[in-house]
Amino acid sequence: MSSTHAPVRFSDAYPDEFAEWSDIFEQENMTPQHQCMAAIIDDPAVMHAAKAVIGSILADESERWSGEDRLTRLDAVWQFFDRASHLPEEQPAGSHLRRRNDEPLAFSSPDQLRQGITSTAAKALELAALLRQTAAAIGDVTTLDHAPALVSQLEDLHDAALMAAHTYLDHPLPGAGSWHQWLQSRLAVLSIYHLRENHAALIAAVQAALIAHEKGRRAY
Repeated sequence: MSSTHAPVRFSDAYPDEFAEWSDIFEQENMTPQHQCMAAIIDDPAVMHAAKAVIGSILADESERWSGEDRLTRLDAVWQFFDRASHLPEEQPAGSHLRRRNDEPLAFSSPDQLRQGITSTAAKALELAALLRQTAAAIGDVTTLDHAPALVSQLEDLHDAALMAAHTYLDHPLPGAGSWHQWLQSRLAVLSIYHLRENHAALIAAVQAALIAHEKGRRAY
């Protein structure tokens, strides 16, 4: 990704421990998740932001990091990057189920999602009833040994959709309008959890690095 920051070398941005931990990124043995994590930590804007965050965390003497040694603090940053690299694999609430992991995510609006959940509950129950009525006849043409299990799954789907509908009466529906928006919100959660603070500049840099990496991977 492009950056207005002066170039930062890996050894300038990260402590020696990161160089040791990054030995897992062997080119011939890298998993897609390792490739994603490497793309994040090697990104110039991420390195620039991470350098400031790491320095702040190591120097923090407040209750936020009270009693935590250097290695624990650095591991928290590493875990933030590791969890961030898993985000492209997740299926966010409110998004459409993907047939393949490399498909871009699509989201329903809250109104569309509410209607979809209600329709899912009704149609699942309807299909379960139809399958009970027709399974024996269909079984004369092809084996339907799994029909009872399928009916049970449809009934479970109906119950789950009803529970979701009732849940969202009391709680907001998933509101992300795009993967980019969802990604930002998840990175903010990870920053607060692992880094114990909302580091906005690092979140923005990691978000941009993830988006660029995913675009490049899909193009390839």
